[in-house]
Amino acid sequence: MQNFEGFDDLLNNEGFDGTDDMDPLIDAVRYAQSLPEREQMVLRMYIDGYTQAEIGAELGYSQRRIGQILQNISKKGAESA
Repeated sequence: MQNFEGFDDLLNNEGFDGTDDMDPLIDAVRYAQSLPEREQMVLRMYIDGYTQAEIGAELGYSQRRIGQILQNISKKGAESA
């Protein structure tokens, strides 16, 4: 499963022109990388277009549990903003 490690260049500002336009994206990537591995996997699959039922089936959780994980991710993100 792919995680958020591919954003290292962005976080290191390599090839970045120094404008503030990317600040929200950089903050979002840093937040995503700070999540526990399971939450990263759920978020990555959700971003990739999987439904909650598909994520649950793939990871062995109920659709309801996936919804709870996504709510927790959103809540933590709002608290860290």
